[in-house]
Amino acid sequence: MANTLLINRTALGTLSGGEYPTWNSQTDPNVSNLDYGELAWNNGKQKLYIARVSDISGGKTLQQVGGTTAFKVTDGSGSTDMAHDSTLTIQGTSNQATVSESSGTFTVSLPGQVNLTDLTVAGTLTVNGTTTTVNSTVVTVDDPIFTLGGDGVGVDDDKDRGIEFKWHNGSAAKVGFFGRNDNTGRFAYIADATNSSEVFSGTLGDAEFTTVYANVTGNVTGNTSGSSGSCTGLAATATALATARTIGGVSFNGTANISLPGVNASGTQDTSGNAATVTTNANLTGDITSVGNATVIAAGVIVDADVKSDAAIAYSKLGTIPTWNQNTTGSSASCTGNAATVTNGVYTNSTIDGGTF
Repeated sequence: MANTLLINRTALGTLSGGEYPTWNSQTDPNVSNLDYGELAWNNGKQKLYIARVSDISGGKTLQQVGGTTAFKVTDGSGSTDMAHDSTLTIQGTSNQATVSESSGTFTVSLPGQVNLTDLTVAGTLTVNGTTTTVNSTVVTVDDPIFTLGGDGVGVDDDKDRGIEFKWHNGSAAKVGFFGRNDNTGRFAYIADATNSSEVFSGTLGDAEFTTVYANVTGNVTGNTSGSSGSCTGLAATATALATARTIGGVSFNGTANISLPGVNASGTQDTSGNAATVTTNANLTGDITSVGNATVIAAGVIVDADVKSDAAIAYSKLGTIPTWNQNTTGSSASCTGNAATVTNGVYTNSTIDGGTF
């Protein structure tokens, strides 16, 4: 009968508390066993069925009511039937998500420390904290400019700016630094550095480059090549001349002393120009031509010389004068002093012992 609950339906099994018929079969009841609105409970399947209208033409069908499944839980790919009075537990994962419940409300949050396998952030990522550690073998940054030193609020914190790196020399762990030294205002590289509150100290290290364009202050060590630029000041030391030079016919490259013939070694030396002084016992050979007046001629320096007619030289300056055999013509110049001998010449009368000859 419609809209009534059958309690004496032997076709479906035994009575169950006088409320509705039951049966223990694992098969669903046949739609012909129930009228519209009648209920039937299957103990074998633990399901409650109702006969209802299936369509506008008055057809009849069985509809499960309630049963063991209260709702389904799914993650989008799989699902689980949840029975009545069962407990649904929402559980977080260690170091990734935490879940709490209060008065029927679930709260999902991140723990104080989060460990993720892969993380992609599409928007802006801001990290506030004391220390940020990135344990990655490869770090790629698209930004061509790396900004260090905070947000530029204009506070002089007296700290260096640069990169601190860790390395090992085979026996001990080391800390290195390269960047701007706040004390000097210059770029510095320290291989074995000490970090004291972001102020680095230690012995400056070496740097190697192919070509350096700079104004250099201090000592420069090494070999240079190519065209030289402007260089001012004095070199601390020079080992040798880049190109040897010849001095008095002797090659000189600056690595050792040289001996010059006619100066500090035997030999002769071609000279030009005027000597400021001629000292005693200087041996002069050949013609001596005087242009102007010699400022200083020491005694006895002119030896075995042909003195030109226009030379005015004091007798006291002459050393050994060679015998001159010379015929002269024209008017003689004034000659003072006594000749040693006169072979054929003109001489004035002299008186010897009262006689004239």
